[in-house]
Amino acid sequence: MTWSRRAASLRPHGVDLRNPRGHDPRRSVALRVAALLFGAALHAGCARSEPTLGGPAPADGDAGEEQPLPGPLPGWEVPFDGITCRHPAVQADCRDGFCRIPAGCFIKGSPLEETGHPAKIENQRAVTLTHDFWVGQHEVTQEQWSARGLHDPSMAFPAQPGGDCTDDPRCPVGSVTWFEALAFANLLSKAHEPPLPACYELSGCSGEIGHGMTCASVSLTAPTIYDCTGYRLPTAAEYEYAVRAGTREAFYFGPSTTGIPTGASGCDLWPPLAEIAWYCANSGDFTHPVGQKRPNAWHLYDMVGNAREWVNDEAHGQAPPPGPLTDPGGQIVIYVDRQTRGGSAIGWPTLLRSASSLGSSWDFIVSTHGFRLARTLPHEASGSTGP
Repeated sequence: MTWSRRAASLRPHGVDLRNPRGHDPRRSVALRVAALLFGAALHAGCARSEPTLGGPAPADGDAGEEQPLPGPLPGWEVPFDGITCRHPAVQADCRDGFCRIPAGCFIKGSPLEETGHPAKIENQRAVTLTHDFWVGQHEVTQEQWSARGLHDPSMAFPAQPGGDCTDDPRCPVGSVTWFEALAFANLLSKAHEPPLPACYELSGCSGEIGHGMTCASVSLTAPTIYDCTGYRLPTAAEYEYAVRAGTREAFYFGPSTTGIPTGASGCDLWPPLAEIAWYCANSGDFTHPVGQKRPNAWHLYDMVGNAREWVNDEAHGQAPPPGPLTDPGGQIVIYVDRQTRGGSAIGWPTLLRSASSLGSSWDFIVSTHGFRLARTLPHEASGSTGP
C-alpha cells in the first residue's frame, strides 16, 4: 500500500473536511489551510442476492445486528416551477446489488432556511427524470474493484490517522480519480452477460486504473448519458432523487426536532444522523464496510457519509438554470472540477444533507473518494427483471 498521494489544489467546492472543533493537529498543512479558507463557506421489500460486480456485499439488514428496513412511502404531487411535480410511490425493488428507481419528478436543492444552504448553488428546481434506472445498493467495494484484476488504490491519509478502511473486503474502494470511476464502469459493461455498450470514450489517458489514471478528454458514446444502457456514474439529479427517496427534508430520516448541529457542536454525535451515516462524529475518520447503517426507503445504503461519491456532472459552483428541468446533467462537459455527493466519513452534518454537493479536480487522489454505479432502463424494458 502506498502512503503518499498526489498534491492537488483545493477549491471552495473541492474540500471535504471535518468540523474544525474535531480538527487533528497532525492533519496536513493543505487540509488545515483549506479548513481556514473554506470552512465558513461550507457551513454558510428487497431480494437477498449477491451483487454481480465481482464480490459479496451485505444483503438487506446485514449490519452486525438486525435493523428494521424502511417500508414503502406514498407518492406525492406539488406545484413548483410552473408545473405539477409528481413523485411516484417509493417501494424498494433491489436485486443483484442494484435497486430500481422509477422515473418521476422531485424538488432538487434546498430551501433558503435550511441550515447549511449555500447561496445560489442549491436553489430549488423542479426536476423530472424520464427514465427508470438502476443504482448500486452500495458503494463499489474493494473486493468488487479487485475482482476486475485492478490494483486497489485505497489508502490512509499520509502522516495522520484516518482515510480508507482496508481491513475488510466490503470496505468501499477509495482514492480513485473521476476517470478511474468511468473506466471501471466501462469494464463492467464489457464483462456483463451479454456485453453492454460502454458509456464513455476516454482519450489521451496516462497511467493505469488503480494507479491514478488520468485522461485528456472524455466523451459519451450516446447522445446523452441517459441514453446509454451500460454502467455509468449517476447524474447529480439521479443521485439526489435516489438519496431523498421521496423525502423533502435535509436528511432522508425526516424532520428533526433538534436541528442540524453546526459550529462548535457540529461533530458532536447526533443520533438521527448516526443511524444512517458514518461521519466525523462516529467514523474515527475512516470509511467503514458498506451496508452497516440504516438505508433509505429505496433500501440504498451509505448514500450519505462513508465514501464521498463521484457523479457525472461538472461543478461550476453556480446557480442552476431556471426550472423546470428535465433530465439535467446528461452531457459530459469538459471541465476539470467534478461534483461529488453524499459527504464522507470525515464530513460534518451540513455536508451530508441530501442537497449538498462538493467538487474536486477530476484527477484528485484523496482517501474517502469513492463511487457507485447506475444504469438506465430503456423505456421498452419496463418489465426488466434485473440489472
